[in-house]
Amino acid sequence: MATSTSKIRLLTYHHIPNNGAFLFAHSLLNLLQKEFPSADIETLDYRTRRLAAYEFMKRFKPLKGIPRFYDIRARLWNREMQGHLPLDTNFPHWANIKSLQQFFAREYTAVVTGMDVWCIIKGTQRPAFPNIYWLPEKNSLLKIAYSVSAYHSNPQLISQVADQISNNLDGFEIIGARDHFTFDMVHKYRQRK
Repeated sequence: MATSTSKIRLLTYHHIPNNGAFLFAHSLLNLLQKEFPSADIETLDYRTRRLAAYEFMKRFKPLKGIPRFYDIRARLWNREMQGHLPLDTNFPHWANIKSLQQFFAREYTAVVTGMDVWCIIKGTQRPAFPNIYWLPEKNSLLKIAYSVSAYHSNPQLISQVADQISNNLDGFEIIGARDHFTFDMVHKYRQRK
């Protein structure tokens, strides 16, 4: 049960100009605030370098008939997100995964990660594995995966990092998968019962 000193943070792709990304973060935040009204609950305004660069470069992608569409959309998105989503920016944004998780363990009671943040692919559309969304460090932080997805992952890449996936999954107290692919992956690789 959350207390008045509890600090819960959401770690998602909230910053991507996508209705589903915003709705996920906004609805989960509202649900947690309703269930734990005395807790301090916000979304971590976190972007990996790789994903931030990908999203920035996408602004210059031409769309036939609508010049600067992606740039305008990103600017509008940022403005709306800032106005409707409580964001926590008070953390070391560009720290390595270990340092960032040590900060999380000191400052927060729990971190909830979710969406398609566990997708393991080659390319720049997603952060390289391992990444912060897997919360790979062992520490006292309560780790929860809510409606998390690894769908569209490359099965060969998954098999190459299976031991590391297993270790990461074992660090989560609760894992709720949003699709069969992720559900099966969790059942296959999670050793903790």
